[in-house]
Amino acid sequence: MTTTQRTWFVYFVAIQYGHNGGLGFSNMEFRISVKVTDLAGVQLIEQNLRSNGYPNALVMGYNLLRTETEPVATPGRTR
Repeated sequence: MTTTQRTWFVYFVAIQYGHNGGLGFSNMEFRISVKVTDLAGVQLIEQNLRSNGYPNALVMGYNLLRTETEPVATPGRTR
């Protein structure tokens, strides 16, 4: 078994979302495995939030707070 590192990007994210027929606003830390550099990255965050209880989530702003690494064991040959 070998060990590699996985990098996570932790963002501060401000969002707007549908809530009880109105609007809700929230701020949070959001952890993602890709660096957000364009609209496609923002859309990944929005899709994830929508599938996790924030209907019609729209990212209003974001900022990279930090990066985190963690070891990941990958199966491999041992001799």
